[in-house]
Amino acid sequence: MINLLLSDRAKDYLICDADHPLISGGKLLEELIVYNIHASLIQELTKSFASLSGCDITFNTDVSELSGGQKVILMFLLAIHSSAPRILFIDLLKYLDPVRREGVLDLIEMFSSRKQILLESR
Repeated sequence: MINLLLSDRAKDYLICDADHPLISGGKLLEELIVYNIHASLIQELTKSFASLSGCDITFNTDVSELSGGQKVILMFLLAIHSSAPRILFIDLLKYLDPVRREGVLDLIEMFSSRKQILLESR
């Protein structure tokens, strides 16, 4: 249904809405499966998460216990580390303070050579 609300350019994108982070609510290991991320990327992902959120996570972290902002950061990191070639982030920066916004934008710039990343605001 969400595709009906978005423009045609959003087709074939992994759509990540910060108002409703695409997080299953289980362990981090389960999130890696949902986003089809190889376990070898966990160190890079957890390092980025710690840098952006100030919180350490492991395979066994229960992501349902993360704050709303931490869930948005995790959704963002899972998406950019996924195999999706095109990602649409909706209201990604809305829930982040200026320091975290800057860190997210730096990572988007870094990944933009490998992926098509769009940011939309409502």
